[in-house]
Amino acid sequence: MQLKKAQKPLLILVIAMLVALVMVLTRPEAEQSVVVQKALVVDVLVVQKADVQLELQSYGQVLPRTQSTLTSEVAGRIVAVSENFVVGGFFKKNEQLLKIDDSRYKTALKKAEADVARAQSALAQEQGRAYVADQQWKTRNNKNVDQAAKDLALRKPQLLEASANLESAEANYQQAKDDLKRTSIRAPFDGLVRQKQADIGRYVTVGSPLAVSFAIDYAEVRLPIPEFQLAYLQLPDAFGQRRHEPSPILLTNSEGMEQQQWQAMLTRTEGVLDDRSRVLHVVARIEDPYGLRATDTARQPLRIGSFVEASLSGRLLQGLIEIPSYLLRPGNRVWLVDDNNQLQDRVVEPLKISANKTYIQAGLNDGDKLSLTSLGQVLEGRLVTINQQTLSVPSDTELAQPVTVPESEQASDASAVTESMAEEVAGDE
Repeated sequence: MQLKKAQKPLLILVIAMLVALVMVLTRPEAEQSVVVQKALVVDVLVVQKADVQLELQSYGQVLPRTQSTLTSEVAGRIVAVSENFVVGGFFKKNEQLLKIDDSRYKTALKKAEADVARAQSALAQEQGRAYVADQQWKTRNNKNVDQAAKDLALRKPQLLEASANLESAEANYQQAKDDLKRTSIRAPFDGLVRQKQADIGRYVTVGSPLAVSFAIDYAEVRLPIPEFQLAYLQLPDAFGQRRHEPSPILLTNSEGMEQQQWQAMLTRTEGVLDDRSRVLHVVARIEDPYGLRATDTARQPLRIGSFVEASLSGRLLQGLIEIPSYLLRPGNRVWLVDDNNQLQDRVVEPLKISANKTYIQAGLNDGDKLSLTSLGQVLEGRLVTINQQTLSVPSDTELAQPVTVPESEQASDASAVTESMAEEVAGDE
């Protein structure tokens, strides 16, 4: 009885194995589906090597070439103010901006003039006495008199004192004359009032600040240049000696309703690389930024404090190929279309200059067809159809919206990868 009970599980197991074997032997064969890849439609650029005048981009702020605080050198009450002495007012070199009450300084000048006259008279009288003393000395027998007594008899000390008094009086006169001149506050350059710190009726003392102003004959822009780009520029200075003529720079400002441009010149460098950012600041000079001397009345002013984009002319390099930057994939790779209309993966050596454009130094040849279409995840050797072929690099507007392959077509390549892996597994089995 116990033997029969032990045989039942074994019988069930044998029956289950027989059923499984029958199911395996009678299963239908799996149908293999062949993925038909659709040729990708791409635009291509037929590349050609050319000599390229490099153009570098930088950004900076317009700064005055000099800024100073006008201060009073005399004390007194402000009695007159120029109509140009307002915030934003333009003034000419040596134009009177403020007038301090000069009555006390005119009085001091008259007293100094009188002192000079008295000193001149005293000197003339002493010169006459010295002459008389000299004539008398010659008629006497003074062989045993020492030099000090002789000088005193000839009135030489008195003559020196009178001469020194005259020099002191003349110095006081010049001081009074200068103080009177300083009651008229004048700027040493053509400029603009940035801050106004005094006005008519205010009493000022020596050293009182009156206004902050800056020169407008020319302005400057400090432009940071990364260390790796310095080799592509013709810098104006080398160890204190000028190597090149000032390089032209185009400044652009887009803050207003329309884009404005100004011409500038690269005149100098600051000579020191920043320790952290590894950039060198170069200085561009803009003549007459406010256009006060310009004959073109339509010219817009380049105001101090404006932010501008600078386009710097670099060196002329030979044998470069210009491509849109978005085509450069990780690992410095690009997609090419060969003579069989198949994709080829190519490693290139780029020369990165700007955000939108890249120059290729090596890895491409004349006549290579570079895919302008962003292909995403595709396989090398994929069949393509050329939609449009061009010999020139697309404009910045076209570069802003690169063509991409639809996800469905990218999925087709993914299916192809999966199918290929399945075939390899089947072959191994």
